[in-house]
Amino acid sequence: MQIIKGDLVLLSAQEYSDYSILDTFKARKDFDTSEVIQEFMLCFKTIHPEDDEEEELYNGPEYDEFQLWLINAKYIKELITKEWHIGSYGRFDS
Repeated sequence: MQIIKGDLVLLSAQEYSDYSILDTFKARKDFDTSEVIQEFMLCFKTIHPEDDEEEELYNGPEYDEFQLWLINAKYIKELITKEWHIGSYGRFDS
């Protein structure tokens, strides 16, 4: 996926009932998400060479490590957001 400078980026992870929104960011520059993940994984493997590739599913980086790396590498910047929960089961709450 192509991210363009100024895009709002909603990071999410997991599947099914574990699906969650991690945070919302603003892109600081244009980038391709596949290339950025490859770059991050190379950095991670350099920092953590003890992690066995066969066990990558369990020994890989945590999502918060990736978020911090994206911020430090100046791909994204944090946004201050507020959740507005407007209701449940068709009823609006104030």
